[in-house]
Amino acid sequence: LDSIYLIAVVTFGYGLFMLVRPVLIRQPATAEARKRAREIVEAHGRASLARMTLFDDKSYFFSAGGTLIAYAVKGRVALALGDPIGAEEDARASISEFKTFCAGNDWDPCFYQTRPDYLPIYKEAGFKFFSIGEEAIVDLSAFTLEARRARNFAMWRTVSANSGIAWNFLNRR
Repeated sequence: LDSIYLIAVVTFGYGLFMLVRPVLIRQPATAEARKRAREIVEAHGRASLARMTLFDDKSYFFSAGGTLIAYAVKGRVALALGDPIGAEEDARASISEFKTFCAGNDWDPCFYQTRPDYLPIYKEAGFKFFSIGEEAIVDLSAFTLEARRARNFAMWRTVSANSGIAWNFLNRR
């Protein structure tokens, strides 16, 4: 009869551990991991979000091929910011390895703000995707409020300024 109590305690303890395991594994990135991430971003970061992967709230996954995936865990979701950063030929393997890493931690992987060129790879890996919005990229060397096509922007600038929004244009040439 005593063995039944022992089995019940062990089973309850194991069940409790499995429930809190995703919470227990969350550790901030080490200084060494941050240094390695910075080196990869400086060498391979080509998206506008690449620098944001170095913010303090990110943890890092490094694939066997040396590719970086920056993520933050929210609940049971590992939310990766952007596409993998590294050699393009390692993208498929790094996405697959990250998915396996997440499964081992009982997390659901999610990639946020990815580029269209990797969508076939995400689809192949079993991810579903949808568009939330588009990123606007402005060539600042050619941008002017004087051009005919900038009239709408100039109008909205005036409307927003009248609402108390301040606009500052910096010339860094």
